[in-house]
Amino acid sequence: MIELSSAASTRWRVCCVSGSGGGKYPLTLDATGTVVDSKLFDAGFPHLDFTANLANGDAHIKTAGEFENLNPATVSGNERAAGSLTGAVDVETTLRGYAQGVTVDSIDLAGRIALGYSTIGDVSISSAEVEGQYAQREGML
Repeated sequence: MIELSSAASTRWRVCCVSGSGGGKYPLTLDATGTVVDSKLFDAGFPHLDFTANLANGDAHIKTAGEFENLNPATVSGNERAAGSLTGAVDVETTLRGYAQGVTVDSIDLAGRIALGYSTIGDVSISSAEVEGQYAQREGML
């Protein structure tokens, strides 16, 4: 196991990393790990497990864990969505052809988000759970 730390007090525990290849698409990379007591987008991530696979030009990422004080405006760039989200996530994401850029046509998502007390704009949420999927420009909740 490899443990990494930074000045931003992010702690990563990377269990396994393997890869091969090079060039444009022959690269293959697999990684699994855990992020502990970390910050991203000014939000806290007390514990987040991840697996990542890069192969054949696609990226497949699975994450499961908790987040706190995530401001939707910071992630979306839309100040009308300002608030604070706290909860848990269990999501699988595929970015097809990520080297050409990410578009609504290249993303597949599936998973579950459970919110504890949160706010989005003027809306207060005491708790909520959303399960859904998105692929080929279609979503289902």
